[in-house]
Amino acid sequence: MLSGAAALGAPAARASPLDQPRVRAIIESLFPARPIESSDGVAIEGPEITDDGAHVPIRLRVAPSGSAPRRIALIAAENPHPLVATMDLGERLVGPFSLRLKLARSQSVVLLAVAGQRLYGATAFLKVVASGCNPGQEATPPTDIGATRFRHDPPHDGLADARLLIRHPMRVEQRDGADTLSRPADHITQIEADIEGLPLLAMACGQSVAADPYLAFQLRAPRIGETLAIRWRDTQGRSGDAHFPLGI
Repeated sequence: MLSGAAALGAPAARASPLDQPRVRAIIESLFPARPIESSDGVAIEGPEITDDGAHVPIRLRVAPSGSAPRRIALIAAENPHPLVATMDLGERLVGPFSLRLKLARSQSVVLLAVAGQRLYGATAFLKVVASGCNPGQEATPPTDIGATRFRHDPPHDGLADARLLIRHPMRVEQRDGADTLSRPADHITQIEADIEGLPLLAMACGQSVAADPYLAFQLRAPRIGETLAIRWRDTQGRSGDAHFPLGI
């Protein structure tokens, strides 16, 4: 397991992804005029190497000292579409977070987390054998697009481990040799969740989220009688919702 933590200003063998103009542009658009700080509690963890870049599992630690983070962003610096996702977090949604992303090649990944008035960042270099940003081979999408699964374990010390999965191909756009769009992207753009009407998660997904979006997290104090509502929509105009009882 590889861990990339907060040594943003430390010397390194490879250039920092934070110095890349398009990465800087994304950061400035999301978190304008905020300096990036380091924290031992903010880090990206992933395998030393992944055979298939289409499904790279990572774990995001977002526990800086002081205020709990309320917004995080993930950037794959050298992907064709580098902004993987942003997540706005409700008070009952707690990290660490596990998810899967696509990587076009071995590259640095950037994690950003806002807590209070401060912006924290971490980077990790993740290696892949095969590119994960190919258009895919399926001629038609699966018939169960949008099928949603959720479960949580019994709480321990007030926190319950939880897992969410939404069935979706998450295909990247395809362009020909003249850079003309020959097949549009087909991916989920937004996932929202709330408990009894109170926001839990608002996740904006880009083309670099892996097929069948998956998110593992901790849920604070799930109670019997509460209902988790999940909604999603994609680039093709599809949408769906699902409801799950909590505390059982």
